[in-house]
Amino acid sequence: MSDRPSYDELEKRILADQRREGFDDRAAACWAGYLAALMEWGLISAEHHRRLSERLPATEDNPAVHILLGQSG
Repeated sequence: MSDRPSYDELEKRILADQRREGFDDRAAACWAGYLAALMEWGLISAEHHRRLSERLPATEDNPAVHILLGQSG
C-alpha cells in the first residue's frame, strides 16, 4: 500500500460519500480541506486537485478555500 493516495482512489471515495445521505456543504468543505492538504504536501498534483475539486458541490464561503489561499484569520 502506498502512502500516496491515487487519483482513482480519491475519486471513488468522494463519489461514495456523495451517494450517502448527508453530503452537504460541511462535508464538501471537509473534502476541500483534505484535498488542499494533499496538494500542499505534494501528495497529489495541482491538476488532480483541480479535477477532484470539480467533483465537489460548490459551497458558499468555503473556509478551506480561504485557508488554501492564505486568507484565513
